[in-house]
Formats: sequence, C-alpha cells, structure tokens
Amino acid sequence: MQKADTKEQQEISARESLSDKKLQDARQVINIFILAWKNYGLYPEDHVSTVNSFKNLLNAFGNYFSTHEDLRLNVEKDRLLCKSELIHEVSPEAPTEDIITLLYRDGIKWIEFQEGLTLEEIASLYLNISISRQLTFSGRICCSWIFPNFPRLHLSRKKMPSTLKRTGPRKRKNRGTMKLLPEVLPRLIKTNWSCRT
Repeated sequence: MQKADTKEQQEISARESLSDKKLQDARQVINIFILAWKNYGLYPEDHVSTVNSFKNLLNAFGNYFSTHEDLRLNVEKDRLLCKSELIHEVSPEAPTEDIITLLYRDGIKWIEFQEGLTLEEIASLYLNISISRQLTFSGRICCSWIFPNFPRLHLSRKKMPSTLKRTGPRKRKNRGTMKLLPEVLPRLIKTNWSCRT
C-alpha cells in the first residue's frame, strides 16, 4: 500500500489507518466515479453510456455503504487520499480535465459521500465541475459553485486568494445555453436509482 507523503497526512496516518477491505472498496468506488466522469464528458447526458455509468456509480456507492460508513476523501494535487491511504493518483499522461485535477484546481480540500447519496447529488457535483471546466477553458477561474445544500454530499473549499476575488459588479453576457445535465436530470431521477444498503 502506498502511503501519503505530506507531513500533515503522515501525522494522520500515525493515528488512523484503513482496513485492507475498506481501502479496496474505496478504490473500487472511486474508479467507477472517475469512469462515470469520463463518460459524462464524452457522451450526451441521455446517452446509454452516461446513464449506465450513473447507475453503476450509485450501485457502487450502495455496495460501499452496506459495509462501511461515510467515504471522506482528501484532495491533493493529482491524487485522492482516504485518511493517509492513497486511493487514486492521476497519471502524468492524463488530460488536464481529469476530475481530481479539476477538484484540486477549484480549491476543494476534501469531499465526503454519505449513506443515502442520491443521483441528484452526484449529478450536481458533476455539473459544477463541468461548468468550472468550461469557465477555465474560456480563461476564467471558477470561484464559486452552484451547489445546493445536500445532506449526504459535503465539500470543503480552500479560501480563494484576494487577487482572485471579484471587486466590482458582475457583468453577465448572454453566452447561449449550455446543454448540461439539468435537462435530463428529472428523467434520470424518475428511474428511482438510489443507493441501497
């Protein structure tokens, strides 16, 4: 097992470590989470691959929560950690829109998934990351997410440097409509996919 090498994570590892089963299960869920993100970026929201990816992801979280408690992941540059254990590391050849790279770039310190996680919560997370990615490609930095207060999905963001904060009123331009998940979300939710425990 590969351990985290930051000083803060080494201090945590002395106090806490994961069982082999929990570590393996967390890695499995995150691999499916990353695959769902890739399919979300490659295919339209209502494409069978995207829909099946969301279904597989909800089932994976359901299986995880049937034997384990919450899944809290620390986001570091190019990697995800659960306590002090490395869960996923981004390959140097990976594109810059890898979900972990985007989370880190947007200042996310940690993300926590809790039992009962819904499709709406996962879809909102992917939607926010997608919007952030589109803003970055156009030369802007995303300083805030449109993220409802969901009871089973929590994030912690780093404080943005004052040089990145907007000082004047925001000017909105009509940039057209972005075809994003909200158009298909009601249809997906009606299928009653939810984590089973």
